Amino acid sequence: MLPAGSLTTTAPADRPSVLLVDDRVENLITLEAVLGPLDLQLVRVTSGEDALRALLEQDFAAVILDVQMPGMDGFETASYIRRRPRSRLTPIIFLSAVSTDVSHVTRGYEAGAVDYVLKPFDPAILRSKVAVFADLELERRARLRSESLLLGAMRSSPNGLGIADAAGVVVHANPAMAALLGRPAGALEGETLPDLFGGLAPGDEVLRKLGALQQPGDRFEVELELRTGVPVQLVASLVSEAEGQVLVELWDLRGRIEVERARLALAGEQAARVKAEALYEREHEIASTLQQALLPAELPVTPGLAIATHFEAGGEGTQVGGDWFDTFTLPGGRIGLLVGDVSGRGVDAASRMGQLRSVARAYALEGHPPTEVVERLNAFHQVLAPDDMTTLIYAVVEPDRNVVRIVNAGHPPAAIAVPGAQPRLVDGSCPALGVVDVCDAEEVVVAFPADAVLVLYTDGLVERRSEGIETGLARLLGALGQAPDIETTRGRILDACGTAAGDDVTVLCARAAPRLGLEVSLTLLPEPNGVAAARRLLRRWLHEVGVDAEDSVGLVLAANEAWQNAIEHGHDFAPRPVLVDFARGADDVTIRIRDVGGRGLPPGDPDRGRGIELMRAHVDDLDLNLGTPWGGVVVLRRLVGAARAG
Repeated sequence: MLPAGSLTTTAPADRPSVLLVDDRVENLITLEAVLGPLDLQLVRVTSGEDALRALLEQDFAAVILDVQMPGMDGFETASYIRRRPRSRLTPIIFLSAVSTDVSHVTRGYEAGAVDYVLKPFDPAILRSKVAVFADLELERRARLRSESLLLGAMRSSPNGLGIADAAGVVVHANPAMAALLGRPAGALEGETLPDLFGGLAPGDEVLRKLGALQQPGDRFEVELELRTGVPVQLVASLVSEAEGQVLVELWDLRGRIEVERARLALAGEQAARVKAEALYEREHEIASTLQQALLPAELPVTPGLAIATHFEAGGEGTQVGGDWFDTFTLPGGRIGLLVGDVSGRGVDAASRMGQLRSVARAYALEGHPPTEVVERLNAFHQVLAPDDMTTLIYAVVEPDRNVVRIVNAGHPPAAIAVPGAQPRLVDGSCPALGVVDVCDAEEVVVAFPADAVLVLYTDGLVERRSEGIETGLARLLGALGQAPDIETTRGRILDACGTAAGDDVTVLCARAAPRLGLEVSLTLLPEPNGVAAARRLLRRWLHEVGVDAEDSVGLVLAANEAWQNAIEHGHDFAPRPVLVDFARGADDVTIRIRDVGGRGLPPGDPDRGRGIELMRAHVDDLDLNLGTPWGGVVVLRRLVGAARAG
């Protein structure tokens, strides 16, 4: 029975279920359409209270939860979900149309979300994220069925069977083992192998051989007499290398004929172990897919910069690492490049990686300088994972100045190659995130002219157990010779450095383009650094497309007046984007400035209004479409070259 006010669509009963929570039915219908191709059982509810009731009645692969709801909002609902033992590990994805203010994002993660998606969202990205959690749910069900069958077989086995963890503590023992050791059924859990076999002849040899088991398939057999006087054959084998679990089998030698018959079953156990290895490979694929889903789906279009990336997950089973990268455009035509490495492994590391990536992007897009972004990330890290640490390197490329600003928080150094100079490493680093309570980040500014190459990476590219890191860094620098394009550079780096077994490898390569191109698009926010960068970028572009110096000065004045007006009158200095496009035609240049404010035209002011006349004085054509519900547009056009001379 579903909660009142809930809607559901049917799917085969063995398919995973996903809970959709939104007070607006049209939003639920949209989510159902987006997730329909996954063939899931979708349960739709319209309030946080109904969501909690649904979670009492069934398990879900994921919960997609709207933040803004009447009554119990998304954050409160998430906190209740996390308090309940049955649903405390259920993945929660927040959907929100609220401001990108980082406090909302942070609050979502503090409430227990694994992701925070802003509306409007990319259907394909949301669908891929939900598909990962659906696959994880199927694997969880399969594992539970397998464990249930295994425990059932152990309980019914006439031979003594027990499983011990890496510390030698018994986590499960069947009644037959308890009987052989003279203990009541269920009394062995929590005992240690030294307690059970230490001091026996040859019990100490058993303990030594147990410690020598290194990988799945390793095993040994030994005969000994228990303290109960029962002669047994002890067979021990390593079940899981990752968790260090050992299967201990006791064969009662008082019935040797029965023992010999039971040995025939070992062949079946070997086949089961081979199947278990295949399951580990599948678990690795699921964890790796989750990690990939939290990385950027595509690279941004960045005038003045070519970017190429490589990511390869390492580890076995679910033990993938926490490598990550991100690229994004910043106000004024600048570009942010980010590479990090979260400590730990597995799904937990991948989840923390996704949270840090989202928060880092939010801080950067707010307009904070690189040092402040890293300092704020360190403060967030203290709340997110105070007992862990993360290394990170953040670079901001400024095509308007031909420089790159780099802040390194305990990460391997960036490598840079500038035409006419030897490739080198960029020195300077502050502590990794989470190491100190207050981080004083340091910024290094490096020249980044045309055809210069910057490489950010994680330690899996250069570290090897058999050699010092200097050798790996030398290989990296040796691969940074002249190349026709950034993809070739990336390929040379991977060929020269290879990959480290068991460790993630992330590489982000960026190359400064000689020209910005005939068309350039950028965004502006009401912050001075981005506005100044836009002016410098426009001057560079006008020079590249053949506009003479005198015309360039006038066009920069007119464009600056237009986008300053858009920031003030269109948005009232609110942190909303102003969109700017430059285009070179056959005989003219066009600059288009659009705000998304919709505030209407400002009231008349006799002391103002001269900006339009200033713009008219420096262009041949001025098109104004201001004060509309969807914002305002200003288009500046000026003839150039022969067309102007004529």
